[in-house]
Amino acid sequence: MNIQKLEEKLREQETIELMKLSKKNMWLSTFWSILTPWLGYAYTRRWFPLMRLFVISWVASGAAFFITLQDTYDEEEAARVAILTAFGLPWIVSPIENGIAISEARYQIHKITENG
Repeated sequence: MNIQKLEEKLREQETIELMKLSKKNMWLSTFWSILTPWLGYAYTRRWFPLMRLFVISWVASGAAFFITLQDTYDEEEAARVAILTAFGLPWIVSPIENGIAISEARYQIHKITENG
C-alpha cells in the first residue's frame, strides 16, 4: 500500500470519527459530565482526553497538597484541599471540555462539507 492511499484512509477514518462526535447531543454530554465526569467522556467516546484529565487532576492535587502544606503546616487541611482538587477539577473541566470537543467537531465537519 502506498503512502498516499494510507494518508487518504487515515483522513477518511478521522472524518468518520469527527462525524460521530459532531452528532452527539451537547446538552446530554454536559448532563453526563456533571453527573460524573467519566460518563461524559464515555458518551463522546473520548478515552484519551479522559485519561489526560485524570492525570492532570491528580498532579494538580499533589501540587495543591504541597502548596497548602507549605502555607498552613496543617496536614489535614492540605489533604482536604488535595482531595477537593482531585475530585472537583474533573467536574468543572469535563462538561466544558466535552462541549468544546463536540462544537469543534461540528465546525470541522461544516468546513469539510462546505469545501466539498
